[in-house]
Amino acid sequence: MTDVDTGQEVVLSSDGPRFRHPQAYTSQDEQGQPVQHIAFASRKEADQWLEEQKAKGIDIALIGKGERGVRFMGTAHKQIKLGGDEEGLRAIAYIVQTFFAQAFPDIARLPALDPLKAYTLNNVGKGFAWWDFAPPTDLPANAFPFGHRVVVGLDQAAGTAYARISFYSTLNFAVLLANVPVTTSRAVVTDIDPLAKSPPRDIVSWNAEAALGAVARPANLTAALGEAIRSGRAEAQIRSLMGRIQVFENDMAAARLLAQAEGAAALPDTEREALFTRLITSEAQRVLNLMRTSIADCKLRASNPVEKAVVAFMEKVVELDPQAINGLTPEAARSIETACQALARQMSADCKAGLLDRARMGVLIGGGPGAFAVLEPLKEAYLKTLRP
Repeated sequence: MTDVDTGQEVVLSSDGPRFRHPQAYTSQDEQGQPVQHIAFASRKEADQWLEEQKAKGIDIALIGKGERGVRFMGTAHKQIKLGGDEEGLRAIAYIVQTFFAQAFPDIARLPALDPLKAYTLNNVGKGFAWWDFAPPTDLPANAFPFGHRVVVGLDQAAGTAYARISFYSTLNFAVLLANVPVTTSRAVVTDIDPLAKSPPRDIVSWNAEAALGAVARPANLTAALGEAIRSGRAEAQIRSLMGRIQVFENDMAAARLLAQAEGAAALPDTEREALFTRLITSEAQRVLNLMRTSIADCKLRASNPVEKAVVAFMEKVVELDPQAINGLTPEAARSIETACQALARQMSADCKAGLLDRARMGVLIGGGPGAFAVLEPLKEAYLKTLRP
């Protein structure tokens, strides 16, 4: 992914987003002399960078090892390529080939599958795999929320070995492995949980005495993909997946915050509010995202000069500064702090009233009630600018 504001590559992992490469920033010391800062994702990354510079014959004199901090990001952009990439389709075919060999080892050794092996191993031939925008609707739902699925089977009626693969229950491909002699239709379905940390609960597999999701080769392997791109259906599927991921991640964050606030209702008001302030400040990037998304929505809805002026003011006070160590303008840093305090007050009040369950926490950190809480201080700040 690419950070829009800096143009730098961003890597997403289970630990959250980080820049792929070290980030350099310049500030001034008390005497007005420039000081070069370099931000790393970890101490290990810093040590590796120093070793790389040393290997190049560059001696780096450190004036300090800095401290742990937070780098705020704006919008990250990712271009997803659809179609036309034979290497990608070949990788799809190789994946299902390994599953097929495990499920039907005797069939996998037949000479009829040699052309498939030549394709996957030596890039000889083509036309084995294609994007599928009309997957079967009669298969059971995936065992996992964002599960991958691999179906391999034998179709007695067509005399074929076939496969289907679905990534995140959204991106679907079909593969026709070969024409083979089939006496009985069979299939093996394997669901894989991409969110699982480790086995054995990351895979569910089951057999069927039928050609589940049997595949027939279309006359034109790219026609469905072309139509899906032209109509916007392909983009809509990607957007739907991103939306589902966002909802899921927001719910997981709500559960985590709620667990950390266990017993808060019994605390005195000041202690309870301080607890929620600490919790939500640790999620300051999420708060910034909520502010920027809400402001963008307000901008779309603004229909008169007053509303447009308010939006322009709010956009200004959450501006990013790619040259700053924390990625924020001083004004944006103050705005985020104020927004975190506003959210903490609302959470504390809801907790005291017995209203702060997982669903309520979810909408406070990523929904309408949260948007209202973080934008109100900005609107009040705008009104102050109008007073004499």
